[in-house]
Amino acid sequence: MKKITKRSTKEEVLAAYEALVHEKGTAPADVPTEDMNDGKEENITSSKKSVVGTKTTDTAAHDLIAAMREMSERMNRLFDVFVDAVESEARRVHDEEDAFEALLAKRRAEREREEEEKAYTYSIEHKRKTDELARSLEEKKHNFEQSIEERERAIKAREAVVKDAESELADVRKRVENAPKDLEKAVEAATAEARRAAQQEAKVTADLIKKDADREREVARLRIEQLEAALKKADDLTRSFEQAAADAHKKMQELATTVIEGQRPVIVPPARQDIVQK
Repeated sequence: MKKITKRSTKEEVLAAYEALVHEKGTAPADVPTEDMNDGKEENITSSKKSVVGTKTTDTAAHDLIAAMREMSERMNRLFDVFVDAVESEARRVHDEEDAFEALLAKRRAEREREEEEKAYTYSIEHKRKTDELARSLEEKKHNFEQSIEERERAIKAREAVVKDAESELADVRKRVENAPKDLEKAVEAATAEARRAAQQEAKVTADLIKKDADREREVARLRIEQLEAALKKADDLTRSFEQAAADAHKKMQELATTVIEGQRPVIVPPARQDIVQK
């Protein structure tokens, strides 16, 4: 709406007022309109005619001028009041428009802020639910994979047990079938082991015997030397005994001859008797 000032023409003021009234939808009763102005102009014309008809020309002119001046002053005052009212209404409307625009801007900002908060809350909640769902899916996936791995391990363990049982059963059957041969081999192996152990023991014994023989040989050598020395002494003693025996034998013969010849008993000394017995 165009701003009204005291310099605005009547048409501009009326146009602005009509626009304001049309915008508000009401028309104050105390504000003059175009019809009121037309009536005032008609009254002024009638007054002019009445004054001219009843008075003289000078008096009528003077009165007419005074009346016109008074009417003009009244019109100016009314116009000023009208302009002030229009300006006040325009300011009020402008202030209301500014307040309404500010309210709209505030509500728009609040709505935008609420939308942003809703969007942020939704994004946070959506992210939380998405993360929770992802964690739940990951946990379920992990549990499922773990259960699958456990089942696979259990199946492999059972397969291994079955395989071991089958292998053990095959080994048992094979051992049963090969029991005589295995027994024979075991006997042969035990015999060979016993023979080897005996040979080893014999070797150890032989080594010990050899060592003992070496020691005994040394001992025997020393013993032989001792015996040789003893034999030498024995030979010397034997020769002395033989000589003594020969001497004793000779004497015995002489005694026997004497006894025979003399028919008398002969007493042999004990020492000579031992020599004779030896």
